Amino acid sequence: MKKYILIILTLSSLNLFSADRYSILDGMGMTGSWTSGTYWSATSGGSSCGCTPATRDRIFIYQTIELSQTFSMQATTGRLEIAAGKSLYTLVNSLSVNSNTSLVVYGTLEVYNLTFDNGSTVYVAPGGAIIVHNNFTNRNNSDQVTINGDVSVAGTFDNGNGGIVSGTGSITANDYSGAGTTFGHTPTSTIPDGITVTTNPLPVEFISFNAKSNGNKVTLHWQTLTEINNKWFEVERSDNGLHFTTVGTVNGSGTTNSPSNYSFTDIPETSGIIYYRLKQVDFDGQSAYTEIIAVNFSIKKEISVYPNPANINDNIFIDGLPENAVLVEVYDINSRLIHQTYTTGIISLKNTVDIQPGVYFIRINGGTEVTTTRMIIN
Repeated sequence: MKKYILIILTLSSLNLFSADRYSILDGMGMTGSWTSGTYWSATSGGSSCGCTPATRDRIFIYQTIELSQTFSMQATTGRLEIAAGKSLYTLVNSLSVNSNTSLVVYGTLEVYNLTFDNGSTVYVAPGGAIIVHNNFTNRNNSDQVTINGDVSVAGTFDNGNGGIVSGTGSITANDYSGAGTTFGHTPTSTIPDGITVTTNPLPVEFISFNAKSNGNKVTLHWQTLTEINNKWFEVERSDNGLHFTTVGTVNGSGTTNSPSNYSFTDIPETSGIIYYRLKQVDFDGQSAYTEIIAVNFSIKKEISVYPNPANINDNIFIDGLPENAVLVEVYDINSRLIHQTYTTGIISLKNTVDIQPGVYFIRINGGTEVTTTRMIIN
């Protein structure tokens, strides 16, 4: 008898059993917290059981409740179902739906991070919604995910290799990654960032998007693989990667199944890291954004020397130099170095040996760029 009792106690301690748990309101009719036994019942419509859900339980959200801890569903009996019009919500905690467990959303699920493992079963009904405040991961070979409602992801939606998301709903994410298939689009990483993706064809499939600093200009190039109903691209620029303004528009190709090449030249007003993105606009007014790219841009000023001609005793001023001191070298007409110094804008030749009236060349070495200008000494 003692052996049987010991075995039963051991199995209980390992949490190998599952139970039904139903979220309920308290005696004041208020919603509550996942970790408080006051808000759970062992039966539908029953009174408080003073218990809380375990990872292997069948959990039914029949009243809105806060997910006050990070939770990982486990075992073949693990199930989480959210009723229509009800919510399981949190801004800081995460939910994992592990192998052989299921998630069914008729209402709203709101979490910080969300993970679906290979072997999990997920169904979001029409009218159901999932809100992810950080990242949503559908792991490799997780192929039983049906979304007929709407999913919003503030961070990255990563659909791993072999992962399949199907259904008639939509996903909107700040960033898309992974080799999996999302509503028929493979790989997921090719979906433009920020777009709402459905089973409908993507309006524009991008091959590349890059920017290059060229003198006092930045040239942007991008190439599309296919386009559907594409009216134009709005080129947007930012100095911090957060707040963008439109600096130009390039007409799209409407609808085409052939690659198209585009370019745009921008003239930034300040030096530094410049950020760009494209806003693709359809003829029906719908739009989507590309990824953000960055380029290191430096305004190159015209180098001028004055007075020119100058007298031997004159201070010679050089305009257009950077703020840091640069190497300035003076050569005579025979290419002999007669003077060199580091300066931010003024040189003097009056104490230079062998200085004579004639033509000289001032060579300015800014490190990444060398400029030579002609000067006459009287």
